[in-house]
Amino acid sequence: MHKYLIALLIVCLPLAASCTGDGGSASTAERQSVDLSGTAEPESLQDRFAYVFGYQMSMALSSSFEEVNPDYIAMGALDYAAGQSLFSAEEMASISQEYQSEIYRRAEEVFTSLMRENLAEAEAFLSTNAERANVISLDGQVEYEILRQASVDGLSPSDTSTVTVTYQLVTLDGKQSDSGVNVQLDLSDTIPGFQSVVTRMREGEKVRAWVHPDQGYGAYGSGNIGPNQLLIFDIELVSVDDVR
Repeated sequence: MHKYLIALLIVCLPLAASCTGDGGSASTAERQSVDLSGTAEPESLQDRFAYVFGYQMSMALSSSFEEVNPDYIAMGALDYAAGQSLFSAEEMASISQEYQSEIYRRAEEVFTSLMRENLAEAEAFLSTNAERANVISLDGQVEYEILRQASVDGLSPSDTSTVTVTYQLVTLDGKQSDSGVNVQLDLSDTIPGFQSVVTRMREGEKVRAWVHPDQGYGAYGSGNIGPNQLLIFDIELVSVDDVR
C-alpha cells in the first residue's frame, strides 16, 4: 500500500509546485486567512468529492509519512484557494524535488536492508534444512524431499518438456504466493529451481522443494515475492505431456 501512496505523493508534489495562485508569493505578515466557519455542508457530487478527496489525501499522507504535518497540508490548500503562497514557484519546485529525493533514498535503504535480511534467512534455512534426513540437496541452492513416490513406469521430463502439475508456493514466512491445479507448463519458461526439481521427478510423484533466491526470483523479487525470498514449493507431477 505504501508504494502507491508514495507514487501519489510524487505525482502530486510537482503539480503543487507549479501552482502559485493569482496572488503569487506572500510573506507571513501579508498572508490572508480563509474563514471556513460559514461554509455549508457539501451537497453536490462535486463538492462532496472535493471534501472526500482532501480528507483522504490528508489521512493517507499523515498515516504513511509521520513527519508530514497535516496542518501544513491544509494551510497549503487554503493558501492556493486564497491566491497566495509562502514560496515562489521555483522554491516549491526545489522543495518538492528535495523531498522526492529523500523518499527515494529512504525507500532504497529499506529495500537494500530487506534484501540482505531475506538472503541471510534463506541461506541459514537451507544450511539447516540440508542436514535433515531424506532431504536431497542440489548444489546447495535447491533442496527437495519426496512426499509421495512415483510409479516405476512413470515418465520423467526434460528441461524443455511440457508437463501438467499441481503446485503450491509459499514463502518462508508461511504466506501463500501462488498455486495451481492441473496446470500445464512449459518447463523452459519456469524458474531454474522449479525446473531442476521437476526434471528429477516422475509422473505421480509429489515433492516439497526449497529454492534459493538465485534459483528463484532473485535479488529484486517479482510480484508478491519479495527481494531475495526463499521459495517453498509443493509439487505433484501429474503428467508429462510432451517430452522434447
